[in-house]
Amino acid sequence: MKRYRIIYEGQVQGVGMRGTLFMLARYYKVTGYARNMANGNVECEIQGSEDACKAFINASLERDSWIVIYDYVIKEKEVVLEEKAFTIKY
Repeated sequence: MKRYRIIYEGQVQGVGMRGTLFMLARYYKVTGYARNMANGNVECEIQGSEDACKAFINASLERDSWIVIYDYVIKEKEVVLEEKAFTIKY
């Protein structure tokens, strides 16, 4: 089990980024959350098997018609054992 924090920078707010991350999380069966940050970035934490996390990250970086990612940072985090779902935080 792995957990990662990803910060997406670019045109990522107001374009469906959090909803896209939510759908990807369901598809790849990872838990965690996505939230908008005050500086215009989107923060996401995911948790699951290493393969599922890597597949989620790769899929999240694919080009979308509205979402434009200029840069991203990935950091490994400590696993949260009691986490059961992926949520969108407001």
